[in-house]
Amino acid sequence: MATRLDTLLAERAAVRERTARHAALGALARLAAAGVEAGIVGSLARGQFLGHSDIDILILDAAGLDDGAIIGLIEPEMRGLPFDVVFLERVREPERSWLLEELVRAPDF
Repeated sequence: MATRLDTLLAERAAVRERTARHAALGALARLAAAGVEAGIVGSLARGQFLGHSDIDILILDAAGLDDGAIIGLIEPEMRGLPFDVVFLERVREPERSWLLEELVRAPDF
């Protein structure tokens, strides 16, 4: 049986996950508007987002933008939520295949 604390923590985690999904969709939209092809990977993509999780964004095609420009597009949408940016071109196997298997893109996200 769940305690009051368990219930409270579950409610907070659910709110944080909804907030993270909203932020991720906003970031993906900003990236797409700049011609960047990206998606979500990690715990948020797998439906395992927890209270301490961050948002993992996989950049498939940076559209010629440098790292700072990509991060500059994402950061305003995060509103303080922690996030990581992974550039697919820098990832080797087998991690590359794992990331592509769990990749979720808007609007399916």
